[in-house]
Amino acid sequence: INITMIQDPKVGREWRLGNESLSSLTEDEQTSYFFLALAFLRVIETLFYQRKIGVMEEQLYLSEEKSVRWWVTQPGFIEWWENNPISFSEEFRSFIARLIKEENATL
Repeated sequence: INITMIQDPKVGREWRLGNESLSSLTEDEQTSYFFLALAFLRVIETLFYQRKIGVMEEQLYLSEEKSVRWWVTQPGFIEWWENNPISFSEEFRSFIARLIKEENATL
């Protein structure tokens, strides 16, 4: 995902603006943001379960979680999350919901 954003500045722009507010994006850009968000969270969900079964290095996981904790404070992400109950596991959805609550309570 990072390489995609580096190679195509348009994608990086969509990510940045989408995190700020989905309404700042055109319909096509919103679709792009939705798929980027989905891809990113699928990676994070995989890491979440790898950690749970003990095959993920703890410090690496915590660094990834720190990024997610920042992301869940972004208005565009929250809007996307609330309106897209896509096929993440119930346990992972609960984890993200908890992070949203924790991180936004400190703002």
